[in-house]
Amino acid sequence: MAYETELNKNRYFSIAVNWLCEHFEFEDIVETGTFMGTGSTTVFARTGIKTTTIECNKQRAEVATNNLSRYPNVTVVNGLSMDRKGSVEFILQDDHEFPWSVKRDISDHRQERDFYTREINVECPTENVLPLLISNDNNQLIFLDSAGGMGFYEFKEGLMQLQGDHLKQKTVIFDDVNHIKHYRSVKLLEDAGYCVNYDWDLRFAWCKL
Repeated sequence: MAYETELNKNRYFSIAVNWLCEHFEFEDIVETGTFMGTGSTTVFARTGIKTTTIECNKQRAEVATNNLSRYPNVTVVNGLSMDRKGSVEFILQDDHEFPWSVKRDISDHRQERDFYTREINVECPTENVLPLLISNDNNQLIFLDSAGGMGFYEFKEGLMQLQGDHLKQKTVIFDDVNHIKHYRSVKLLEDAGYCVNYDWDLRFAWCKL
């Protein structure tokens, strides 16, 4: 049953990605949180569109590079999507009170902060990769799927810091919108008057900025 559920998740996600790519004709795709490269990254790889995916964990980045070797349009970058100092400060200082229905990884907030901090306090050759990849006029699809503690920080301090035409040229997909990762991200967009589109089970959402 778990395997079947995962297949359905990938299937619905793939349908959404293919529809977006057909309608918006993206020049390239940027992803945060590669993991092993066998999930969302493979969906992007199969579009044939140039894809750059960011993974801070060296071992996972190496495994993902191997798993994606058949796709010449994909580049795996071993690095932090945002700046380490700012990311850690955000996680440690974040005291937002979420509704009870929003999913969390750990119920104890102090342990949760330690958990997320450990995830990004790993040795990697570069940081602040996301702003470097999206600070342009390219018509881009951006998939934000880093660790839970980083999600809102990537969105607010990375993507939403773009100005004018840079921002208008972006379409963003959020993973885990009923999780602390991106619950605030989609709410911020909706409060600002953007049209946010959800998948059938509220797992992910996308928005043309």
